[in-house]
Amino acid sequence: MSLIKKEFYQNLLADINILDVMKGENPTQKGSQWFCKSPYNTEQTASCHINIKKNKFIDYSSGKSGNAITYLMDKKNLTFVEAVQELAKLANKDVEYESEEAAKAYAEKQVKKAELQPLLDAAHAAYQKALFSLPRNHAAWEEIFFRGYSEQDAKIKKLGFAPGNQTIYNIAKELGNVDGAIEISLLNEKNNDRDFNRLVYPLYNATDKLVGFATRNLDKDVKKSKFAKWINSKSSTLFDPSKFLYGLNNAFSSINKTNTVWIVEGYNDVEAFQDHEIPNTISPCGTKLMDTQIKEIAKYAKKVYLCLDDDKAGKAATIKDIEKFLQLNFSVFTCNLPEGHDPDSYVRELKQKDFRFQFTDEELKASFNKNSLLIQHFEDNGFIKTGFDELCDFYLKGKDSITNQEGAKDICYIIAKVKDLGFRENYKSTLATRSKIKASIINTWVKEFEQDALEAALAKNPDYNWPSALKDEPIEKHLPMIRKYNFFQAKNQIWMQINDEKPFRFKSVSNFSIEVIQHMHDENFPKKLIRVKNIYNNERIFDYRADALVATQDVRKMLANQGNFKWKGDADNLENLTDFLYDDMGDGEQITELGWHHDGFWCWNNIVTVPGKESIKIDENGVFQFNDKTYYVPSANKIYRKSSSKYVSQKKVIVQNAQQPLGTYLEQLYKVHREHAITGTMFMISTIFQDIVFKHYNFFPMVFLYGNAGTGKDELSYCLRSFFGFPQTPNPVGSNLSTSKSAVRVLAEFKNMLIQFSEYTPGNEKNDETFKEFWNKNGYKRGTIAQRYSTEEVPVDCSILFTSNQFPTNLALITRLLTEQMMKNKFTIEEGKEFEKLMDMTKPGISSYTVEILHLRGIVEESFKEKYQTFIQGLKQMTDFADLEGRIIQNIAVMGAFYDLLRDYIHFPFTRAEMISHFTQMAKHIRKKLQTSSLNAKFWDCFYSCVKNRMNGDYILKVGKDLKIDGDQMYFNYKAVYDKVSDIWFRKHNEIAPKNLTLLQVLKEDEAFVTYKDNGVVFTDIENPNEKLKTSALIYNMNKIDVGRDILNAANWQIEESKSKQNSLENVFPPNPPKDVDNKENQLAISAVNNIPEDDDLPF
Repeated sequence: MSLIKKEFYQNLLADINILDVMKGENPTQKGSQWFCKSPYNTEQTASCHINIKKNKFIDYSSGKSGNAITYLMDKKNLTFVEAVQELAKLANKDVEYESEEAAKAYAEKQVKKAELQPLLDAAHAAYQKALFSLPRNHAAWEEIFFRGYSEQDAKIKKLGFAPGNQTIYNIAKELGNVDGAIEISLLNEKNNDRDFNRLVYPLYNATDKLVGFATRNLDKDVKKSKFAKWINSKSSTLFDPSKFLYGLNNAFSSINKTNTVWIVEGYNDVEAFQDHEIPNTISPCGTKLMDTQIKEIAKYAKKVYLCLDDDKAGKAATIKDIEKFLQLNFSVFTCNLPEGHDPDSYVRELKQKDFRFQFTDEELKASFNKNSLLIQHFEDNGFIKTGFDELCDFYLKGKDSITNQEGAKDICYIIAKVKDLGFRENYKSTLATRSKIKASIINTWVKEFEQDALEAALAKNPDYNWPSALKDEPIEKHLPMIRKYNFFQAKNQIWMQINDEKPFRFKSVSNFSIEVIQHMHDENFPKKLIRVKNIYNNERIFDYRADALVATQDVRKMLANQGNFKWKGDADNLENLTDFLYDDMGDGEQITELGWHHDGFWCWNNIVTVPGKESIKIDENGVFQFNDKTYYVPSANKIYRKSSSKYVSQKKVIVQNAQQPLGTYLEQLYKVHREHAITGTMFMISTIFQDIVFKHYNFFPMVFLYGNAGTGKDELSYCLRSFFGFPQTPNPVGSNLSTSKSAVRVLAEFKNMLIQFSEYTPGNEKNDETFKEFWNKNGYKRGTIAQRYSTEEVPVDCSILFTSNQFPTNLALITRLLTEQMMKNKFTIEEGKEFEKLMDMTKPGISSYTVEILHLRGIVEESFKEKYQTFIQGLKQMTDFADLEGRIIQNIAVMGAFYDLLRDYIHFPFTRAEMISHFTQMAKHIRKKLQTSSLNAKFWDCFYSCVKNRMNGDYILKVGKDLKIDGDQMYFNYKAVYDKVSDIWFRKHNEIAPKNLTLLQVLKEDEAFVTYKDNGVVFTDIENPNEKLKTSALIYNMNKIDVGRDILNAANWQIEESKSKQNSLENVFPPNPPKDVDNKENQLAISAVNNIPEDDDLPF
């Protein structure tokens, strides 16, 4: 039973603001989001996201996440109860306990601790003062120096010296608590200091609180001394030696992160390993590791390395400990040091022989860039082997077959106690190989030991009437579960207790066994990952809605969907079952985004790539293990393999082996797509490491490919998308992004992958604002079904590539883009063949290139920031980049930094100079587009105002006189329009309109421009249809003008208004013949612009 009421801590979490809890991390706000630097790792840029809506945090640097309670537990090494108490104090609330008795007992214990702690702290201060008052040739300092510690080390480790002479008695007397000092082993029963002339090591618990002392004899010949070599504090209110593990306060974070622990014997052994890059080292304070200590270790770790002393006691302890850990399903390894050595002595010897071990941790990592030089040394010298191999070496040491068989039987006895069936089968197979005894015989011996254990258990447990079908199933294995949940699982069936009186009887209520592998949290659609296996050994792993185990009918329906899985239990049986399943749920995670994962791997739909290591296979159920943690990839589960509606996009993300080297492929890409492949190649590579770029600079470039049909923009995009599996279908933007749900949803399915948005059309302000935010990864906001005013944000964890026939007009969006104008749409036969060659290389699959590139991640993490800063400073010194919008320079610098970073590892088909030249031309093009887009936008804004508004009772620009509409094309007389627009320009923009020829040149470069007709364009006056004007005109496609639809609506309003007047008045005017207007000045102006040479310095 939990000490604290569940309802209390749940309400506490709901009421507390996690920002208040984490204020010590100095969080900063970016938009609507809060970030801070990792609470667990050292970093320069904030990567920990604090979600104030969900009251949770996720630290991308360490991979840790959770709520306010888990933050305090991880950050301060607190127990659950201690974390809740601290949180309650922050919220100014009294903790509510499950019972008054429990609360009273807990309170009394806390009062007692509060009385004793000052004694311990005062004694420690006295010990430290005494040590540093001694001459440095004193035995205490000689012992310290012998261990290789400096004076500074002694201060850091808080060592002390117990002088005796009633030093502690006087302190206890002054504090008025002599009895307390006796209780915590500071004084003996005669009120004398217990320790005198001894070196003192402080003992800290997991939460870094002082709980006792270990003291060492300083006599010259310890073996002949009448005093013990080591003396520890006795059990007290502050100190429980049965659970205490020395060094856990410093090792906790590393053990928690790696799920791995190193166990040594002595205090100095711990210090030696922790000082030399094995921070997850602890000691049981002696040779014997107690069961209670093993249970403590099992809370944090699943893998253990045993490195005990190389003496008889140490070897015997190693074998016993291996047996204990194997029974608890640990992965066990041993580290056997050379004869005569313990960890402390061996490290001291290493420091004398190998200069590399003389460095501090920081110096070492900077010099050699290795996480653990000491572990690498152990592995290189063959010191490490599996715990089971150690057992085999110990028991199979007989030279004759009889002795060998006896040893094998001893091991079979151990195997019979291993709880996990998979581990047990693996050990039996290994034993058969090592002992050269048939596997069938090994199996028989293990079953015999299991039967012996069952019979012995039944003899000890007459209260249970064991089912005859389970005669070979050990009852003792199941008793804890029966006593707690009134059922157990065996032989792929669930056996429920059916009576309440002794002897208890059982019946099978299923033809399967079941396990909830993990619960997968989600605000809207929580799920559970479930494993079932029936009596025919058919196994299914599937995800299902989290509440499916609540009702019997739902359980039967869920199982029926999986095949021959039958539940015959009632509601009470189901309640017992769910109590167990929920308590036993493992620690795991559902992979919702394929691509880079913050735990340090790249998840495809068929394998997992770990940079610098071998790939991990995802099994047919979508499950894989990494660092002793279970992950579930729904899209990889075989149950969805043939589904045409489930995980369609993610199922395309698979590794396919390319047929040519990466360099060969990039050469062909460059040959076909020319300079555009420079941007494409660098964008694709940087996408793979997008999270690193964003971590440092909070943005990531977007690429915009535009040009007419047949210029190759979609083909280039296809090649780039193929680096991430079968290319994802381009997402058409549409007229309104909020209605293009599939286009938005895909952003949340991938991380560090490339997504294409096609058919972009300029002029949609809502779309442009959304896309603009993608640059700094602000997600797309959409409403939820939960509340009327609730919104959620679709994260933008992938990079964006746009394709379009038109260039955008939104200035803020343009500055966030790397733009490629693709103009060439006619190709030679030879060029066509090269294109087909490229497609032949691409279509079979090229995603293995990304695996190859991913293994360079360590280089990117280490040096990207430096390369980026160098490249961006170089750009700023170039004339062509002077005064250019900062975001454009930043975008280009990302591309250039990756070139400089990886050119020694990837064969680029273009030189650095060619790349810079291309980006220089791109910058010129973007600068020009920004200038023209600004003037164009202002002109059309004024034009629309003139069509819409009146002056002195008449429209400023009149349909039929100044302009005419013909389908999707608009004609207007430039001279007439310029004079009127220039008058409005100053009023709207507070500036003088550009000169006639300057503006005309800009308008001719507008993408909406169709052509110019020198004469012969007939305008018909809508108020007097008989009056016609023949003039010259500029012709524009209204669909390509941002405000084209607004202009059309205003023009139609004029026409409808005129028709209304026509219907109410009789036309008394005689028809007039068409007449020419004086276009001389207008024609001269346009002619002058026509004679201006076309720009020939564009890079495309």
